[in-house]
Amino acid sequence: MKILLINPEKLVHPPFGLLSIGSMLMSKGYDVTLVEMPFGVKDREREACFFRELERKAPDLIGFTCMTPQAPVVRHMVRSIKEKYRRKVPVVVGGMHPTVDPEHVLSWGADIAVRGEGEMTALDLMRHYAGELTDLGAIPGIAFRKDGKTVLTEMRPLIPDLNTLPPTDYSLLAHSRFKRRCYSIRGFWLRNAWIMTARGCPASCIFCATNAMYGKRVREFKTERLLGEIEYLRKRFGIEGFWVVDDNFSLKERRVVEFCNGVIARKIGLPWACQMRVDSFTEGMARAMKQAGCVQVDFGVESGSVKTLTYLKKDITPDDTRRAFRIAKAHGLRVLGTMLIGVPFEEEKDINETFALLDEISPNFVAPFFITPYPGTELYATARERGWLDEKEAIDWQSTDHFIMKTGASPEYLRQVYNRALAYNKSTIVSYLTNPRFLGDMIKLFVRHPVSILAMAWYLVTGRQKESMNVFLRVFRMSY
Repeated sequence: MKILLINPEKLVHPPFGLLSIGSMLMSKGYDVTLVEMPFGVKDREREACFFRELERKAPDLIGFTCMTPQAPVVRHMVRSIKEKYRRKVPVVVGGMHPTVDPEHVLSWGADIAVRGEGEMTALDLMRHYAGELTDLGAIPGIAFRKDGKTVLTEMRPLIPDLNTLPPTDYSLLAHSRFKRRCYSIRGFWLRNAWIMTARGCPASCIFCATNAMYGKRVREFKTERLLGEIEYLRKRFGIEGFWVVDDNFSLKERRVVEFCNGVIARKIGLPWACQMRVDSFTEGMARAMKQAGCVQVDFGVESGSVKTLTYLKKDITPDDTRRAFRIAKAHGLRVLGTMLIGVPFEEEKDINETFALLDEISPNFVAPFFITPYPGTELYATARERGWLDEKEAIDWQSTDHFIMKTGASPEYLRQVYNRALAYNKSTIVSYLTNPRFLGDMIKLFVRHPVSILAMAWYLVTGRQKESMNVFLRVFRMSY
């Protein structure tokens, strides 16, 4: 069988789930092509690009990955296939959105919605479409329509040992993906790779749906496997750094130290960064990470208010944040702190406590986000129950420009809070503007998008950092 896997929007980081499924299918002898659609283009342009791939590949099955922000894009593509493609081909959609809202995905015309991890489900679906497994209802972890009704099969158990999965086959991705430099490690402009060392998260944050996809039990890839992958990426693609994408890389000190010792022993010699929780970060981790070339730690600060943190179910305190930042800085690590804006029931007093904490811990970079009630989260259920979402209107899940929930908070005030948070990033912006690699790449972008780059520069010099960042991100992702 020939399988065409589609990443509907090419973002900075690779589509990990789709890449793993493609690797699994290739290891079993299937003919797999993975195509990444350009970001930020109009539906007509994306459709033309997509149909060229369909004619070139003539697949026997089409598979999409879909996060909630990508739902409108995938919906349009699925409907286009069903209405316009000359061949009848099964369309399968997997990822976070079909996991938490399979009924929505099936309403687009998709034949199958995959719920949860997709590697083993993909193999069962191949057997089904080859005629070896006739009963769709016997395949765990899917949803489909039968006699006009939606059928949800039982959830497939999570893969107990991730190391039984085949190695990631990076030949599925275009070589050009690793040629461009990016901003994943804030303040650095590098050809980056992204490493997922585990799946699952034991936390219960109300704004995160990771548990719906990967569960609460953390399952780890072996350190030797991860180090081999990094070495391969360095030799094959010439990467200049890497970023560990795990939500909880700091869960076990022993494992972090083991990873760092391996990086040192293999003389990988690349700058890298990771995400960690403030309550599990330790001196031992910081010491080992610094020795292994780590340059930055990203912490989920979110708020300086005990009341707000309790509502978010972060299970951390401002003192945890102070301690983590103190340790990181003592070992010469840069620190990034995320901040959530628009948390329900938050008052001006709580926001002032957050800025007081930021002033105290002095992060190298603050990443502010308007809190968004994505489907599958506890916050989404609360927002629907309280009427904070106008579900009669189309919700722009992809936009980070505005506050989605109607909780009574003033949008103008929240925008002021957002802009105030961005003001902490002046030194990082200066580091980019004095980086020859960054400036060289901006010149290349200017040649292709002169009006947009001039607008970005104008917003920057007039103090409108948010607008400048939006223009940069849009143009950069379109060119990535």
